[in-house]
Amino acid sequence: MNIFFSRGISESGAGLGLVVVRESSMEESMLPSPFLPEVWREGGSAAPCRGLILLHHRDTNAYPDQTTSTEHTKSSRDERNTNTNTTTWPPPHADDTFTEKFLAMSGLWLDPETRVLVVGVVEGSVDVPLTIHHAFRNSRHFLHIHAILSTTTHDGVMVVYRRCLYCEMGGSGLKLIYRGDFTRAALIGRDVFIERLSDLQGGLVRVVTMSYFPHVDYRRPQHFQLGGRVQPLDCLDFRMLQAIAHTLNFTYEVVEPPDEEWGVRDEEGQWTGIVGSLAREEGDFSMVLTPTPDRLTVMDHSRIYGEGAFVIVSLKPQAPTQQWAVIRALSGLLWGAVVATLVVWSVILWLLLKGWAYFSGAQSSEKWQNLSSSLFFGFGAFMQNIPFQPPSNLSTQMSVGWWWVFCIIITTAYRASLISQLTVPGKTRPINTYEDLLAQDGWTWSSEDTLRTMADIHFYLGSPSPVVKEVYRRMMFYSLDKALQEVLKGGHSFISWKNYIDVAVASRYSDSLGYTPFYIPSRRYPIFGGYSWCFRKGAPFLVPIRRVKQQLIESGLVSYWLEDVIKVRIRDTRTNSTYPHLIHSQDRGQTVLGLQHLQGAFYQLFLGYLLALLSLLAETVVACLFTQHITKRLPAIKS
Repeated sequence: MNIFFSRGISESGAGLGLVVVRESSMEESMLPSPFLPEVWREGGSAAPCRGLILLHHRDTNAYPDQTTSTEHTKSSRDERNTNTNTTTWPPPHADDTFTEKFLAMSGLWLDPETRVLVVGVVEGSVDVPLTIHHAFRNSRHFLHIHAILSTTTHDGVMVVYRRCLYCEMGGSGLKLIYRGDFTRAALIGRDVFIERLSDLQGGLVRVVTMSYFPHVDYRRPQHFQLGGRVQPLDCLDFRMLQAIAHTLNFTYEVVEPPDEEWGVRDEEGQWTGIVGSLAREEGDFSMVLTPTPDRLTVMDHSRIYGEGAFVIVSLKPQAPTQQWAVIRALSGLLWGAVVATLVVWSVILWLLLKGWAYFSGAQSSEKWQNLSSSLFFGFGAFMQNIPFQPPSNLSTQMSVGWWWVFCIIITTAYRASLISQLTVPGKTRPINTYEDLLAQDGWTWSSEDTLRTMADIHFYLGSPSPVVKEVYRRMMFYSLDKALQEVLKGGHSFISWKNYIDVAVASRYSDSLGYTPFYIPSRRYPIFGGYSWCFRKGAPFLVPIRRVKQQLIESGLVSYWLEDVIKVRIRDTRTNSTYPHLIHSQDRGQTVLGLQHLQGAFYQLFLGYLLALLSLLAETVVACLFTQHITKRLPAIKS
C-alpha cells in the first residue's frame, strides 16, 4: 500500500489534511509500528471537524483494503492544500490486518465527533448484514453507503445506513435511511448525520461515584458487595443528574468503585478508584471529582461547578479558667512592678527612719523602724490597713502619704479589673490560619483519613509554602466523629472541606437555636479549581451533558439546590438522626459568683499557710542550730 499524506493551512488558519492508503507489494516490516497512529494524527488532530473515509469493494462483513482519512474544518472544506508530503507504507498484502491495526491505533474512539463514511460495492443479489468495528464504539456520525450489484444484469441499488448510538430502547445499531436507485438527489433532504445529540432514547449510563455530601449521598442496599449498585439520596449532584437525564432522555445506575477510593496512582502507575474505573471504561462518568492535570490524561471533564476549599475547625474562643481570676486581674509585668515597688519603698522608709534617728541624735520611738516592720507597713497600706502609729518626722510622713495615694490607685484598678474578669471574662485567641496553628504551643490538628486517597492531598504535597508543608507533616488522620470529639476536648483543630463540615456541624453539633461550640473561620484554602463531573475518554454524551449542565449553572438552579439540600439535610438529621446532639447553649442568665470563680483566693491562702509553715520550719532549724552552738561554747565562755 502507499500512503499519500497532505496537510495545508486554509485562509481561516485551521488545519487541513488528507491521508490516502492504497495497495502496494512492499513488506510491512519496513514500516515502524509507531508510525501507524501518526498517519491519522499528523493530519491536524486539533481541527474542529474531522472525517474518515473507508473505501472497499468486498463483502461488508470484512473491512476495506483502501483507507482514506480526511481532516478539515467547516470553513475550509474546499480549500486547496498548499503543501504536500508523501510517505510510502509497504505492507506484504492488502488484507484486513492493516485495517485492524490502523483502526486499533488511530484512537478514533477518543473523538466521537469524527465523521466516518464507509463506501463500497457488494456483488450479489441480497443485502449482507453489517458489523461495526470496536474502534467506532463512540462515533456519533457513522454513515455506510454501498452498492449491491447483480452478477447477471449488472444492475444495482444503493443502500445507505446510519449509525445510531442510541436507537429505540437505548440500544446502538445501524438504521436504514435509503434503499433505491443511484441518483444524485437520493440523500437530499435526509438526516444523514445527526448534528446534535439531544435524545439518548432511554439509554443506560453508568455513574461511578463516592459519597461526599452535599454533592453526593447514597445508601447501600442490603447484601451490598463492593463495586455494586447503590441507592441515591437527596443531594446536589443527583438533583442535577435527574434534571439532565429528564432533558436528554436517558436512564442511569450508580455504583461505587470496588476499592472505595477516589483515584490515585498505585505503585505500578495504574489508577485506582473512580479514575481507574473511567480509564478502563468500566463507568461512563463520575460526579464531584477534582480534575487534575494527571487525571485528565485518562479522562475528560465538564465545567467546574463546585468550590473545593479547606477550613480549620476549632473550639470557639473560650473564657479562660476563672480560678486564677484574682491573679489575672493584673498582668504579670504589673504584678512584678508592684512587688518590686513595695520592696524598694520599704527599704527607703527604713533608711529614712534610720537616717533621721542618726542625724537628729535622738532615739527613735517608732515601733516599726526595722526593715521587716517597714515591709509589713507597706503591705498593710495595700490591704487598706491604716498603720497603728504613723511616723513622727516630716520626711517620713511625706513618703508614707504618697505611698497611700499609690496604693489607692493600684487597689482601685485591681478591683475594677477583677470585677470585669469575673463578670465578662476575656476570650482565647481564635484559630484562623495555618500560621495560627503553628504558633500555638502544644496544639495538634488532624484531617479525615479519606484525604490520603484523594487528589486534594496534592494541595499539601505540591505546595511551595513551608507553612503548608509543616502543617501536613504534623497532621494526624481520624474519622469525622473522632476528630470532632478531639476538638471538643480542646487543644485540637480539624481541617476539612467547607461545605462538608458545615453540614456536619449544623446538623449534629448544634442546638435548636443554632449555637455550636465549634468555630469555623472565614479564611479558606482553595483546592485547585474546584469540583467537576468527569467522563471516560471519548464519551459521546459529554457535549450534551455539558450543555445542559451549563444551563443549570447559569440559571442559578445549582446554587439554589445547594442551599436547599443543606437546609433539608440539617432539618432531617436533627429530627431523625440517632447521633447524639451536643447541646452547648450559651448561658444568657445572670452570672453568679461560685467557687470556680474564686478558687485562686483559696489557693493563695493555702500558699500563704505553706510559706508560713516553711518559715516556721526554717526558724526552728536555725534556733536548734544556734542552741547547739551555744551549748558547745558555754564551757569556754564560763572559763
